[in-house]
Amino acid sequence: MRWEYKVLKNGSRKDHPLRTRNKISSIESRIWKRFKKWWTARKVAIVLLILGFITGLGGYLVKTSFIFRESGLSAVIGFIDDFYANISAEAISIAITVLVIDALNKRRAEAEAKANLIRLMRTRDNTQALEMLEELHARGWTRDGSLAQANLRKANLHSAYLCEADLHGAKLMEANLTYASLDEANLTEVDLTSASLDSASLIGADLTRVILAQASLELADLRKANLSFADLVNADLSQADLREASLTGANLSGADFRSAKLGGAIMPDGTVHHD
Repeated sequence: MRWEYKVLKNGSRKDHPLRTRNKISSIESRIWKRFKKWWTARKVAIVLLILGFITGLGGYLVKTSFIFRESGLSAVIGFIDDFYANISAEAISIAITVLVIDALNKRRAEAEAKANLIRLMRTRDNTQALEMLEELHARGWTRDGSLAQANLRKANLHSAYLCEADLHGAKLMEANLTYASLDEANLTEVDLTSASLDSASLIGADLTRVILAQASLELADLRKANLSFADLVNADLSQADLREASLTGANLSGADFRSAKLGGAIMPDGTVHHD
């Protein structure tokens, strides 16, 4: 085993050269990592843009200066004009290219991160599903349409917070949305076949043409929800609150409305239900 220091005559210790070199190397490595983290492609592009403008301006000032105009050195002026013009144009062109590539890379990375979070949310592990949803919500991806058409079949979203979320066209067959908060959410054309929405809150949600066949919505709060042309075949809506909801054109064949509250709801034939 290599020794890392030696004891001097006065009893003090002196680091071995190898240990000193390792320390220096470690410090240099940390500095380099910080530099690379700070020196992003965007900053490189900005520097190139600034240099391009400064170079172009410098060439213009030199070309139009009194000394050169009065000296009659037309060849020199022409060279300076071409040199500065080319350097300036190249710098600006490279900067724009770097900015475009950086933007495309960020967009691709964002799309990959989004797809990965949604994929990981499609799980029966409720803790993991809610963690992925929380990350999506933090990035603003629950309301911007990122979850539209998403495949979340059998996902365990028990107690999930999805208020005002845009889930139109999503696949949520057999999903667990018990006690979920979906107020004002966009659930148009969502497939919730055999899903569980017991005690879920869907106040003011848009469920136009939603598929809720064989779904369970016992004790669900659907006040002022839009269920126009919804498929509610054999759905369990017992004790659900559907006051002032719209069921215009909905298919209610075999649906269970025992003890459901329907005051002010618009029925499939367009009539208003009165308690």
